[in-house]
Amino acid sequence: MLRALLVLCLVSVAAPAVAQEYQSKELADAARDWRRELIDSVPANKKQPALIAGWRRMADTDYQAKRYAAAIEELTRAIANGADDGLVWLRLAQNELAAEDDHAMASAYNAYVKSTDPVERGVALFVIGRDYDRHDKQKEALAAFEAGLVLTRSAAVAERVDQLRWLVAFRVTKVDLTAEADSPRACLRFNEAIATGAGISYGDFVRATPERSISSTAGSRKYASKIESSSVITTPAA
Repeated sequence: MLRALLVLCLVSVAAPAVAQEYQSKELADAARDWRRELIDSVPANKKQPALIAGWRRMADTDYQAKRYAAAIEELTRAIANGADDGLVWLRLAQNELAAEDDHAMASAYNAYVKSTDPVERGVALFVIGRDYDRHDKQKEALAAFEAGLVLTRSAAVAERVDQLRWLVAFRVTKVDLTAEADSPRACLRFNEAIATGAGISYGDFVRATPERSISSTAGSRKYASKIESSSVITTPAA
């Protein structure tokens, strides 16, 4: 009975960690293709595994000196000749991120999948998050950062997560007023696209009071703006 309770407790404790596992089919496919491209770039009978350690040492030196292109060349050679552990992929991803190379996320995902060290896996997710952030994909960046913080700590990433949570929250980003017209209007612009089409009306979520105060609600979210108008138009984000 005691053993059964112990197993149950272990399962209960492990469940949250499993729930936090980061997954991306798009990145998994890109990582698989990038890995295969590098491995296949050198025929099996011409690989030189004895040179791998030297390339990795040179790459570390070049990274410290900010010679990112040189480090990328050395690390891709190492992988092509047989290096395939999480750390070599992480070092490659870090150099690619610094060089703004488009393979950074694919390399980082390989590092995340192959490494068994939680710090390495967390840092790999930070690379993915930073590259998404660099391309203004804020929701994707937030997801990667949050998953990485489960594995390791970073004050800078935690601060960016707080900023991104505010940026991606559904909200009104702009209000355009047309008061001096035969039919005054208020145009609310949101940070996300809203549904449009036949049969969709937002009239039930707009209220005009005698005090000329307009309130717009969407589900449990409510936004209010004092305007001199009797109508409101909702506009999806650009």
